[in-house]
Amino acid sequence: CSVYGKLVHKYKKHEGEEIDSQVNGSPKIGNNVIVGFNSTLIGGVKIADNVYIAAGAIVTINIPANSIVKNINEISEWK
Repeated sequence: CSVYGKLVHKYKKHEGEEIDSQVNGSPKIGNNVIVGFNSTLIGGVKIADNVYIAAGAIVTINIPANSIVKNINEISEWK
C-alpha cells in the first residue's frame, strides 16, 4: 500500500474553490484495520476502527467504523 502525508503534486486553487483540509497531514489509522495490497491513503484522512480497505482502493476521505472501502472512496457497511 501507499500512504501519503501530503499531496504529491502541486494544486492550484481556482477562484471560489475550497481545498479540503484533509489533504495535509498523515493518515490516522484505528485499531483492527486491514489495508489491502496496492491501496493508497492520501492526506490526513482518519480511518476508524474495524475497517477493511480492499486491494487497490484509493482513500481520500475519512472512513467510519465498521466499513469496507473499495475503488475510490466507495464505502459499504461491514456486517
